[in-house]
Amino acid sequence: MTELRLQIEDDFLKDLRGKLGSNTKASEIVRDALTVYNWAAEERVAGRLIMSIEPDGTDPARLVLAPLERAAQAQARARASETKSSDSAAAG
Repeated sequence: MTELRLQIEDDFLKDLRGKLGSNTKASEIVRDALTVYNWAAEERVAGRLIMSIEPDGTDPARLVLAPLERAAQAQARARASETKSSDSAAAG
């Protein structure tokens, strides 16, 4: 298991705890954040977009993070390469 050590601004953590509940441990926040980040990476690799909308379906906003976009692009290139290989094999 890898151990992570982070330095987080006190005000940032205080604000986040205010939203999540003041008794939320920093380790729990980080563990959950990594879980969400992993999910977002899996979604982007699958070609899906990460979106947020209002409850009534209006005001869509898309989450764009460079590492997630690079992962999506790499996967898209790999799929295109596989398709080319399959098409060439079928034609040959």
